[in-house]
Amino acid sequence: MTKKYTVVRLQLKNDSTASFDWDQLIALATQNYNCQGVVEFDLKESQIDAVLGERAYAGVNLPAPERAELEQQGIALDSGLQFFFYQEQHIQHASIFSDYINSNHSNLQVSSQQSDWQDWNQGFRDNFKALQISSGIEVVPAWEQGEDRGREVDHFRIYINPGMGFGTGSHETTALCLYYLDQVIRQHLQPGEPCLDFGCGSGILGVAAIGMCGLHLDFCDIDREALDNCQQNILINFPQQDLSNHRLVARDRFKLEHPYKVVFANILESILLEERELIISAVSPGGFLVLSGVLEAQVEGVKEAYIKSGQLEMVDSKIRGEWGALLLQRSLR
Repeated sequence: MTKKYTVVRLQLKNDSTASFDWDQLIALATQNYNCQGVVEFDLKESQIDAVLGERAYAGVNLPAPERAELEQQGIALDSGLQFFFYQEQHIQHASIFSDYINSNHSNLQVSSQQSDWQDWNQGFRDNFKALQISSGIEVVPAWEQGEDRGREVDHFRIYINPGMGFGTGSHETTALCLYYLDQVIRQHLQPGEPCLDFGCGSGILGVAAIGMCGLHLDFCDIDREALDNCQQNILINFPQQDLSNHRLVARDRFKLEHPYKVVFANILESILLEERELIISAVSPGGFLVLSGVLEAQVEGVKEAYIKSGQLEMVDSKIRGEWGALLLQRSLR
């Protein structure tokens, strides 16, 4: 039986003039409705040209008859967001989310559809573009790697082959973690020091730590498909490199065998609190802990939960959009 996923597509209605806080809705969908991925979409000019031909307009609003014709062809005229649900009971989760939107956001147009799992990659390619995270890091689609060979750049490029719901660097939490690695942590590191990417997803944080700092990585995730995607991205970025110092391990098989100089935990608040003792124990004396995946309103609670152990000191915290990240350091004692 072919595996499927459900997409809920939201866009502002044509008669809506009010601005809308998409970031808040993304946070709500992720935290409360088991949404595993969000992708922005917009109308491509080629789609308009294909339907309207010589009647296509450039740089102006389409007249009502042409708008109606495009809508009859199933073509969306405005930008919006697609919310992806693919885990068990994805149909139910998507339906509950759609009901919430219909009941609480009359200015949004809602549609949904089920698709075969293999449709995901092509759909994501249409939306995933290169992204400059900081002066030292750029995230680039893996299919552009061939075009980059021989090209000199003054920063580290992470090549990512996207998987359903796994990080591409576009989310605020991933970008904040990469910022801390590039701008703060790396100056304190030596090649060969151990690093844990806990809840690794695509492995983007660990890949950056290998490529920029020469760290030895353990990638850990509860989702076996995330680990498969992570392995692909490691091989894409380091095809000629000895990878024997790095390993991928499922959460149910992970045992803390030694402390790590750097620990990334970019996961939901509930998991950060549930796994708090393990995560703190994983950080070596003088080592760094980067926590993210939390909403702005949750940052203070997570901070207090980790600081009260008496083993960690706050270094910095940042907010981007609706999301936050914490940088902590374990005391030497």
